[in-house]
This record gives sequence, C-alpha cells and structure tokens, in this order.
Amino acid sequence: MTFDRRTFFQGCLSLGLGSLAWGRYQQAIAASSFRKLALLVGINKYKLPAAPPASFLGPLLGCVTDVELQRDLLIQRYGFHASDILSLTNAQATAIAIESAFSDHLANQAKPGDVVIIHFSGYGGRSAEGADYLLTHEAWAEGALTCGLTLARLQELVQSLATDQVTLILDTSYASTPQPWQGNLRGRSAPETVAVIATPTASPGRGTLLRAAHAEQIAVEIQGNGFHSGLFTHALTQYLWQSTPPHRLVMAMAHTADIIVPRLGDRLSPQATYSQKATLFAYASLSTNAQGAEGYIKTVQDAQIVTLSLRGLSPELLSYTVLNSQFQAGDVVLSVTEKTGLDAKATLQSKTETSALREGQAVQEWVREIPRHPELTIALGSQLERIERVDATSALAALPGSRSAHASITTVSAVGEQRADCVLDKLEGNQYVLLTEGGQSLLQLQTQDAEAIKSAIGRLVPTFDQLLALKWLRLTVNDFSSRLALRVSLSSHESTPRLLIQTETRRSPLAIPKSGQNFEPTFLPTIAPGTALQFRLENFNPLPLYYQILGINSQGTAIAWYTDPTTIPPQQEQAVPPIESLRPWDSGQNAGVAQLFIVVSCRPFSQANPLLVQEAGSSSPGRILELKQPLTLVRALLEDLQIQPSSTEGDSYSLHLQDWATIPILYQVR
Repeated sequence: MTFDRRTFFQGCLSLGLGSLAWGRYQQAIAASSFRKLALLVGINKYKLPAAPPASFLGPLLGCVTDVELQRDLLIQRYGFHASDILSLTNAQATAIAIESAFSDHLANQAKPGDVVIIHFSGYGGRSAEGADYLLTHEAWAEGALTCGLTLARLQELVQSLATDQVTLILDTSYASTPQPWQGNLRGRSAPETVAVIATPTASPGRGTLLRAAHAEQIAVEIQGNGFHSGLFTHALTQYLWQSTPPHRLVMAMAHTADIIVPRLGDRLSPQATYSQKATLFAYASLSTNAQGAEGYIKTVQDAQIVTLSLRGLSPELLSYTVLNSQFQAGDVVLSVTEKTGLDAKATLQSKTETSALREGQAVQEWVREIPRHPELTIALGSQLERIERVDATSALAALPGSRSAHASITTVSAVGEQRADCVLDKLEGNQYVLLTEGGQSLLQLQTQDAEAIKSAIGRLVPTFDQLLALKWLRLTVNDFSSRLALRVSLSSHESTPRLLIQTETRRSPLAIPKSGQNFEPTFLPTIAPGTALQFRLENFNPLPLYYQILGINSQGTAIAWYTDPTTIPPQQEQAVPPIESLRPWDSGQNAGVAQLFIVVSCRPFSQANPLLVQEAGSSSPGRILELKQPLTLVRALLEDLQIQPSSTEGDSYSLHLQDWATIPILYQVR
C-alpha cells in the first residue's frame, strides 16, 4: 500500500511503532539469533552504445559513493560482517548479475527473522506504458534505451526471500526529463522514455520500500568538497549514524527534510511503501552502539596520526567546517589537519599514544570550526547567452567582499562544474531568475526592456547577503551532537492547537524526559497562510540558556524574533510568543517554505542583541523583525557563540559542542 506523507506517518504509528511495542520488539530481536545480509548496487558508468544518441545518459558521480556510505554504516554502526555484504558497482551491476545476487547471496541464505538491506543508486526510467525501471549497466542496446530491471521484477525478487525484515532503498527516479540538471544538481532520471514493453506492476512485497522521490519527482545527487553522493542516501545514512536507537522510520524519513528541503523546497520528498507483513523499519532491528557518532577511526597510522571516516556529518559540514575541528574517541581528543572527500587525517591533542585507539572506534564531534569568511558560489544557467555569461562573471567579481558588510562571491561556474549555492539563469522573455541549488525559484527580477545583466546583478546584493547568512546558520546546526539538553516544539493555533514539530538534542549527558504530547512527525509540515504559531523551548539544564529565533519566512524574507529578555530559566520552559500575544507570530500570507533556526547558548548574545535593538528602532519588544542586515546579525551571533576569549584574527570561529545548540525548523505554507 502507498500513502501520501501524512497517511504514511499515521500508518507507521499504527504498525506498532510506539515506544512500548518498539521496545518489546527490540528485546525479542536481541534475544534471537538472526543474520544480517545486504546487497548494495551503485552505477556511475553505463555501457557506451556504438552510436550514442543526443540524449545519451552522461555518467553519474555519486552512486558508488552511496554504496560506500551504506557499507560503512552497516559494518561500523550495525556490526554487519563484511562477508555478508555484496556490492555490485558499474560494470558488475548488470541485470543478470543483480538477479544472481538475489538468488545466491540473499534467497539461498536468508532465513525467517533475518535482516536484509537492499540498496540501488543509479538512473531510473519509465516505459511508454507507465512501468518504472531501474537502468542497469547495460541499459543501452542497439541504439535504444532498454530496461535493466522493472520495479515489478525487483519486488518479485524481494518476495522470494524467506524473511519479512527487508528494507529496500532506491535512490533513483523514473519521470522522464530532457534536462539532466535540476538547478546545479544532477538528476537520476532517464532523459527519454524507455523503449521496452511494460510488465504489470506487482503489489508491494515483503518489507519496506524507501524511494528518494515521488512518482513525478526527480531524485538528485549532490557535489561536495571532494565527493559526490545521492542527496537522499546522504541524508538517510547521516541520520542513522548520528541518532540513538531505536530508529523509528517516521523520524528517519522526517529528518531527511533538514538536508533536502533547503536545496529543493517541496520539489522532492521521499516516499515510503510497506506491506502489511512489514512490522518495522529493518534498520530498527539491528544492534548498534547506544550513542550516535559522526564517523569512526579508519586507520591508526603512527603514534600521533589517525585517519577518520566522517560519514555522519552533513554535506555542508563536510564541505566547509572540518579542518581544525576536533572529535572525541573515548577520552582522546583528535584535531583534524587534512581532509579529502569523506575522510580526514587527525592528530592527537595530548601526548596519549595511539595505542589507546582502535580501528573502527566511533568518533563524536567536540569542537566545530566555522569559516569566518565564507563565500557564495553562483552557477550560471544554460539559458544565458555567451555575452551574458561574460558580463555576469565580471559583475559578480566586482561585488564587495565578505570582509565588508556584504557577501563575497567565489568562483562563478557553469551548471554542474562545481558545488554552487544558487543558480543565475534566464526565463523566456529575457527575465533573469535566481534559483536555489536544486533549481527552485528564489527571485525573479522584473527587468526592463534590454536591461543589461550587470544592472540586474547589482539589485541582487541584498539577496546574496541573505543567502550567505542562511548558509552560515546551517553550518551551526548541531541538534544531534550538542551536549545541551533542549526540546523545541512548534504548534499552530487555528481552531484548536496542533503540534507541528517536536525535536530535541540527542547527545546531552542529561536525561530528557519523554514528552507528554502525542506527535506524528511529517516530512514537511504544512499550514494555511496566516496561521498563528507558537514555539515552546524547554531547558533541561541546571543553568539558564539564552536564545535567538531567526531565519527565512515563507515569503523569502529574513526575520528574527525580538524580545527582552531572551532567557530560558534553568529546568523551565519558555513560550514564544506568550499565549496572550500569539498574533505577532504568524505564518505569513504567501505560499512557500520557511527555514527557521532556534539558537541557544550558555552565554548571553552580547553582540547580537544590540543589533536586534538597532534593527527594531522604536518598536517595542515582542514582535517579528524583518531584518535589513541579516548577514551582519549572523556574524555577530557567531562571535557570541565561539569559545571565549574570542580571537578575531583567526580564519574560523571555534564553537564547543557543550556551549550551544542550533535546531532547524522547516515548514510549508500552502
């Protein structure tokens, strides 16, 4: 059975995903003897046809990385034996090889109660009759795009297994598209209809099916600093690395929004399908370490140097903040000196010998280094003419730098050449448009006849500042690794109050009591325009916490909550705004996605608060401010968060995980 997002999450709860049923199932699994098997398929390179047509599929870049992400997760986090994981990549991943792997590696070994994980990353396609396909390595034949495996056939193979504890992850999509790029992200859908006869679609088989995209959406892969990966795979595996078991499917799927939505808005939302026999998300039945982690020790090289694999970090942190950051392995602190892709070299902070460390040992984030002078990377879209590209490059290079009051623009590139924060392109009618990394419209410039692109770019400076402020805020998100004990709830107040979001820090040494509120998490909560909202911030620490609420509302405007005082007393809660003044905080009248951040600190915001007072002017506290200088405010916020005493001469802000927490809040107004 397949559901929309809300029905899906409600259904998950009805299938025994409550804490009591979950706990009993975990105990039963732990007491039994079961095997853990995995089949992982990733295809970057497809067999080249003798005469490639114009629509020939270019190589993907992140599918083999997806296999590595899953394999490391299963071995290092869940205790799989390497011999029980079969990986098929590129030329190995033919339709015949995949079917043989199902028979020999899975069907011939899996017994009732065993756990099976199956993953596919690569291109997908759809036949003229509407059947969905996974394109295997040899998908091209005789000049036509032919099917490797129908989704129906794949489901039949899953049904042949003797166990119900199967999770099938498909980081691919099927809707045909002539455009290989979604903004600056490469899509994983075939550019044309698959030229084969359709086979009937089978009903869902055993287990749980997780798809990166809904039927008419395009799954994408991202580019980081030295790596490529599937956006959905990276989001899912990061959650499973960092979270503390038991892993609820509803929470895992909802968490992927934190990575997917900022790039694609509502253009991509993962889908889950499960049969009535699938009682649980298969990852939930796997034994794992009690504490989450950001990665593990890959090798111990000599007395003071180790190599880290940092699979549990977000793509943003992997790209911008790892160098000089510190991680804990037990009682040993490791400082990163070099990073390559998903791996890093680190040295021991003390004289402790590396004999105290072991390969495979989990590492947790301890001190985060955030660059003082981040830059905004802009890709130039394919609709711009050559002279426009030249003029745009010149105009963007002339904008003021980040050491002033405005954003700095780094190397401007063509779409797909490198990671980009946004895309500048042109619509029909010579109207310029600024897009998100994933191709969603941020701003359409109302241009006059024959307006030069240089003039249009000049009017984008405030938008660039806002984008860089948002990028900086995302680099502070640490709800999984913060050591502060904090819970954040967001409720809508329509005819009756409704809990939209409830999330909490996951690694505090202090116990966070269970919430007494019934809560059904969703991928992206949706509310009507004009709905009044209220945050509830619960401080479980024996010291006061200082807070800020800021971000981008559904209208694309930078906002912040202005009040006095901004303090949550020890072991108490704070409602924002108070119930008697709910109207000042509403959802806005325009449809769109809001990205807000709750930032709390052990120390007062001595630099950020005066700027808020300045932005407020003569306005009284207890209201939302539309920020005129969001970049300046976020810079002051980072000054307040960094380890004291401050050092203004360094290249980065040093933030200790014991001192602050940033929790992202995403919702859609529609």
